[in-house]
Amino acid sequence: MASLNVSHHIFDADDKASDATVILSCLSCFAGGVLLGVSLLDIMPDAMEDFETWQVLSQVEMPDFPWMLLGSALGFFFVYFVDGLCAMVMRNRIGDIAHSGPSVPSDEGSSTHKCAMHGLDFSSESKKDELTVETGPSGVIHDERMGTTKQVSEWKLKHLSKEYISGLTLLLAISIHVTIETFALGVQPTTESFVTLFFGIALHKVIVLFSIGMRLLERYWRRRLLVFFSFLWIGTITFVAGGAGILLDDANLDEVAKSLTTACLSCFSAGTFLYITFFEVLGEETGLVIERISAIVGFAIIATPIRPPSLLSTMTTNDSDTLKWCLMGALFVVAFIMGLLPIWLLPLIKKWSEKAALLLSSISCFSGGILLGVCFVDMIPEAMSDLDDWSTLSGTKLDFPWILMGTVIGFLLVYIIDGVSTFCLRKQEESTEKANLAAAMTEQRVHRATICSMDAEHQLKIHKIKKSEKQEYISSLTLLLALCIHVIIEGFALGVQPNSESFLTLFIGIAIHKVLVIFAISMKLYEKHWNRRGKLFVAISFSTLALLTFCGGAAGILLQDADLDEVTKALTTAILSCFSSGTFLYITFFEVLGEETGHIVERLFCVVGFATITTALYFF
Repeated sequence: MASLNVSHHIFDADDKASDATVILSCLSCFAGGVLLGVSLLDIMPDAMEDFETWQVLSQVEMPDFPWMLLGSALGFFFVYFVDGLCAMVMRNRIGDIAHSGPSVPSDEGSSTHKCAMHGLDFSSESKKDELTVETGPSGVIHDERMGTTKQVSEWKLKHLSKEYISGLTLLLAISIHVTIETFALGVQPTTESFVTLFFGIALHKVIVLFSIGMRLLERYWRRRLLVFFSFLWIGTITFVAGGAGILLDDANLDEVAKSLTTACLSCFSAGTFLYITFFEVLGEETGLVIERISAIVGFAIIATPIRPPSLLSTMTTNDSDTLKWCLMGALFVVAFIMGLLPIWLLPLIKKWSEKAALLLSSISCFSGGILLGVCFVDMIPEAMSDLDDWSTLSGTKLDFPWILMGTVIGFLLVYIIDGVSTFCLRKQEESTEKANLAAAMTEQRVHRATICSMDAEHQLKIHKIKKSEKQEYISSLTLLLALCIHVIIEGFALGVQPNSESFLTLFIGIAIHKVLVIFAISMKLYEKHWNRRGKLFVAISFSTLALLTFCGGAAGILLQDADLDEVTKALTTAILSCFSSGTFLYITFFEVLGEETGHIVERLFCVVGFATITTALYFF
């Protein structure tokens, strides 16, 4: 509930809209960092642990393959595909509405306090009016009240329901997550484990649901009742799923079936969170340095190990069940209240500072630093294997998902480097940028009344200024930096193989998947740099990559011949591999998928590409 009131009194005038935009964006990125941490440091390790438990209990010999990471990717692609399919269906329906001439509400008055990016409207509800919309063959809309004619582009009409699809996708993913999480809570065998896990879930759910509430409120400011019932739904399924887990535990559910079911559902849930992080949160922000820092802060908070104190209890069975049901009820209240908390917080934040928009944006961006990549079935498992080898050889016991932590650190490092590079470039082109931004804001004001009159104020966003040639090169260099790190590490891993047989086997596997990866990256670079100078840039870049691959392999061979300590070798390879996987996460979501339109055919090709690389890695 908190999210509804946080936004109500942020702006008193249009001159605060810019600050509000930055604040809301930072809040969104903060939420992204939280979600990424939840996915990789909470849900994923639990899924792997449950899967290992199932293997031990069932004594089933599974092929050596990262099944849980594959399951996460499948969860991601499920939401990715469903979202694209819904968008395609709704696009066709909205296409019919574009020629129907409905009457829709409009705003009146000179001061409509809006955040252009997030579409929040803080004007009085009493200022609404009606706008008669008439469309003809040319797509022109006539505003009879204002006596003017406005040209509204077709894509805006088709885009009216996009935010609803996006919101439903977000709600679907969080529903899956809380169902799995509270079910896992309900099936805990002892009161002590139940209470300990309860506090862990409650602590992280407070942050996650507040972030989700902020995100939903940004999209549906005028439909606060919709946000209210959304979190009523989430709170209800939290209680119901937990209750189902308690009942199943009392019914002595088979441990083998329980562990396998929980593992599968958890990894699927992690994949849905990855989608939320990159496409619903981080991918929609402007990329300011403050937003990226907010994402890191969000991830850092969720990544901090918090160990609730052990609770020893001599409760009877009835007392234990009573405590469990009471705590499940408390979790329902937490889920409900934290999601709607911003409703009351936004007015308070406004009183504290006129820079409330910056603060809100930072909180929103906190949700943005949390979730995925093609590297899930290759680099992360390899890094985990290397770390296990190091742990065995050194006799060190590890009780934290350090490899997944390192993966996110690698991702966030490239994320920050790209943000700083872009920031410096913007400073150099400041005068041109201001002129372009002013023109964009002018265009937004021209269309604002029409858009709001169609009751789609949540669609108001600052249009991204088309990247200059210099910015394209900065983006490409960031991508190449990540790829360079990857090929050096891969070449090094190949070079340190102890015998010819393992060297040849790994070489074939690397060669097959490198052909696919390099082809995909080169296609993206040629798309960005299609002119003569650009082609020369791409050719030099991939020549450098080839040389770095050779240098990495040569360094590995030399270190192998020098009898490098196995403990040091395993630890070094693990650290470099997980860092490399994080850079690949950045490439996947911000340099490749994030720049496409999201058409259903594109999403199908994405699934085919993932299936191709997965098949190659499985057999080779």
